[in-house]
Amino acid sequence: PTPPPPPPSPSPPPHTAARREKMASVFLCHQWIVLVLVLVLHVGHAVSCCTRVFVKLHARAAAPARSLTPHLTAPRELRDTFPDETQTPVEVVEHQLEALRQGNVRVFWRFVSPESKRETGTLRGGRYKYLRPPDFHSLPRFQPLLYSLDYKVVGALSIDERRCRFRCRVRVWPAGGERECSGGAIPSPPVEYIWRLTLQPLERPVCYDDDPMQQGISTGPPFAGCWLSDSVELDGRWGGGSDDGDEPPNPPDGGGGLGLRILLQV
Repeated sequence: PTPPPPPPSPSPPPHTAARREKMASVFLCHQWIVLVLVLVLHVGHAVSCCTRVFVKLHARAAAPARSLTPHLTAPRELRDTFPDETQTPVEVVEHQLEALRQGNVRVFWRFVSPESKRETGTLRGGRYKYLRPPDFHSLPRFQPLLYSLDYKVVGALSIDERRCRFRCRVRVWPAGGERECSGGAIPSPPVEYIWRLTLQPLERPVCYDDDPMQQGISTGPPFAGCWLSDSVELDGRWGGGSDDGDEPPNPPDGGGGLGLRILLQV
């Protein structure tokens, strides 16, 4: 005999099926919410990073140019420094001071005016003439400037109605001569210099052997519109600007009392 067919499976009640569909839709909705939250978090993080980068770049661009100070200019960066029309007279003096502090006479010579180069340099070269700088290491006037401990531009003044000439007072703490005491080493008294600068003209006559325009190297005067130094002289209290002596300048009064008082006031 044929076995009887199995009884049909009971169908789920209508309310149970609707409940399952509702739970599935809630679960799908939760998944979408989590996905949206994750996307929002990622986008917010990316926007925050971009905002911080933009703020840093904007602040760096809006910040004024920081004055050159000792121990902040690497030798490689200093070697790539040239006169520029945007440089102020004080910045030019600080570039030269930093060059002498590092013993880089070539960079110092770049910021010397053509007139001063012709007075102090030596004409060299064959077809293309150039002016070679003097031996600054042998000049007593420059010994406090070479490899100095510190320097500071303490004054700047325009001495021309057209504002084409400038004078700066510089205070330099030379290396060597430090004295030991209970509180530490006391640096040697500072020496003060007078820097004189001129704004280079945009046009210059071609009448010198070392002139790049006469040699066909340049189509215009070099460093036109830039500030360059004409002279570096010792303050009158330190014996003036003569290099006749064999020793570096001494502080006024012989004992350095005035220099020490200036140092303590600073």
